[in-house]
This record gives sequence, C-alpha cells and structure tokens, in this order.
Amino acid sequence: MKNRLTYFHNLKYRFLLIRELSSFIISIYFIYFLIKLYIIFMGKNYYNSYSFLFNSNLNLIIAIIVLIFALIHSITWYFLLPRIQPVKILGRKIKNEIAAIFIIILWMMIVVLAVMFVY
Repeated sequence: MKNRLTYFHNLKYRFLLIRELSSFIISIYFIYFLIKLYIIFMGKNYYNSYSFLFNSNLNLIIAIIVLIFALIHSITWYFLLPRIQPVKILGRKIKNEIAAIFIIILWMMIVVLAVMFVY
C-alpha cells in the first residue's frame, strides 16, 4: 500500500505538485485580474472607490509571486515538450535536454523581440 504523502517524500513528485499548483494559482490571479479590468471599465467613480486594489504593495507582491509560478509552469512545460514530441534533425533524435534548452532560448528571444517592439 502506498503512503498518502508520497508527493512530499520524493523531490520529483514534489516539483510536479508545485507545477500543478502553479496553474491553479495562475487561474485564481487571472480571475482577480478580470475583476480589476471590470472595475476599470465601470467608470472613474467606481475605479476611485477600489483604487486600493491597484496601488497597494500587496498587489505588487502577489503579481511577483504569480510571475514566479508562471515561470515555473512555463519552464517545466518546455522541458516536458521534447518528451511528448521527440525532435529529430536529419533522422537523428536529439537529446531532450538540448531540445528543451533550444525551446527556452527561442522563447527568450521572442520575449526580447516583443519588449523591443512595445518600447
């Protein structure tokens, strides 16, 4: 019989649990973000009555925590991607780690280009 706390004894399972928990935290923050957008679109008076949601340090701390969870979720997904769909170049299979690092570098380049176009 397996122990109920198997996730807490094995480091790989613990990281998997954190990854799955990160998607839940991101979805809760997305709902919070939609509520804030709704408040903005309701008008200036409505916005001023809820301005503490936008100007507090707690809002910044929550956003940073959610960013960390989003990065964990994205990076672990990029490391799982080559296992789901093996990458072959010239008929030879590339190691999963090399393919994942290539995907992450490509992701970083896209982020840098997006930031350059915005600013």
